[in-house]
Amino acid sequence: MNEDARKKLLLLNFFSIMFLVKSLGDRIKNLRAEKNMTLAVLAERSQLSKGLLSKIENDPEVNPSLETLNSLATALDVTISDLLESECVQATRFIPETPPTWSKDLFEHFKRIGQAPDKDLVDLLYAMQHRKASLNMNVQNWLSIYNLLDMTISNNDRK
Repeated sequence: MNEDARKKLLLLNFFSIMFLVKSLGDRIKNLRAEKNMTLAVLAERSQLSKGLLSKIENDPEVNPSLETLNSLATALDVTISDLLESECVQATRFIPETPPTWSKDLFEHFKRIGQAPDKDLVDLLYAMQHRKASLNMNVQNWLSIYNLLDMTISNNDRK
């Protein structure tokens, strides 16, 4: 991994901490989404009912058995420890099939100023939105985050 890629990965991990996944259900939902897996597919692979999976994903007070956790971990190709960790799920690249509505405006902004956006930083914005899909931010908010990331990486390159 080259130095630039390493810095971007470190930055991605830093910013993913800002968007911690708070419950087991959130971690499972995010892992499932990162693997483009529907609830029905997870139910089939884990041999658990969709109703139970929905309850696990949506009820913060749920306390599944070790056997259920093992089935989920196996189906999601992670460890039980990954499911139960109290911090965030390890960040993976998430590129949406349909770009978010704000991305069109972001790309138009860069076109107007005669620059091409850094693909890795745009992917990071996608991942941040994916981790906190309830974020209702406009293009100016996303542009501010993009510029902050870009400035941070540029400052690190000068050191």
